[in-house]
Amino acid sequence: MEHKLICANKLTIGYHSRPADRAVMSGLNFSLDGGQMACIVGANGIGKSTLLRTVIGAQPALQGSVRIRGVDVGRMHARSLSRLVSIVLTHKTMTGGLTAAEVVALGRTPHTGFWGRLTSADRRIVERSMALAGIDRKAASPMAELSDGERQKVMIAKALAQECPVMILDEPTAFLDTAGRIETMQLLHRLTRTERKAIMLTTHDVGLATRLADRLWLMTPGGMTCGVPEDLIARGALDSLTAGTSIRFDAASGTFETTPDIGAGISLHCPDATLKRLIMTALSRNDIDRAGTDIRIEAQSATSISVLTDGQRHQCTSIGRMLDCLSAQAAADGEPEDF
Repeated sequence: MEHKLICANKLTIGYHSRPADRAVMSGLNFSLDGGQMACIVGANGIGKSTLLRTVIGAQPALQGSVRIRGVDVGRMHARSLSRLVSIVLTHKTMTGGLTAAEVVALGRTPHTGFWGRLTSADRRIVERSMALAGIDRKAASPMAELSDGERQKVMIAKALAQECPVMILDEPTAFLDTAGRIETMQLLHRLTRTERKAIMLTTHDVGLATRLADRLWLMTPGGMTCGVPEDLIARGALDSLTAGTSIRFDAASGTFETTPDIGAGISLHCPDATLKRLIMTALSRNDIDRAGTDIRIEAQSATSISVLTDGQRHQCTSIGRMLDCLSAQAAADGEPEDF
């Protein structure tokens, strides 16, 4: 039988301690092959980082096993493992005065001799890795002068230079802005296709994970659910991340949203579902609910919103103007102007 690149069987993760071991999660079964990206999602403290440490052999399994190419990681020599698995951690690495290219070159360490001298072949691998990560133009720049997003690309390039079939990343988008998060996740997804890497990462960006991951591994107090993101969404499994709250995962938008409450006295008529949701959110956030007054809102577009109250109609040119109109009417009995 052909082995998956990564395979866990009846795995229990946790900590060896006295008088008894402390298990974080038990009965984990999962697999991942080259050309696939798995995103691990779950609440803080659920065991995501513990799972990663177990997969890379930095923390022994309490029970069961994790195998890479059919070999138990717990029985691998560190040097052998370093040729199979490359790691990108969350914390910012202290790189002193090294340039981006010098940091990426450190990824060749498992393949170089005692003195760590790079051959011409090693240098070509470093250059290619930087190009794949889209950071080759910054090769000569000191790490201290790079942005957070650029530094993250350097660390991904370093992992690529290690030439391992498996890449493990712990919160790779933690310190990045919106554009940086999207770009990094797209890069990782692309590497699974072009380089046939098996990529496993933890993330709190569930929206991006559902769009780009080939497998979603959802960790909850009840265990871990694995599957194609669309299957987990269809089953409502992602709602378990916000159980006990009014927050739900919206499959259409791919984000977690609260359920807006606009009050019984307000009727909203809008043919555009997206615009209707935006207006409901704005009304709920601003507690628009005039006691004893019926308010009818008719929205044809974001720039054409009618507010009918107390027998008067007011035409508003934006959602913000609509809120101003309703607030003004709630504050005074005077007749407000059109907004």
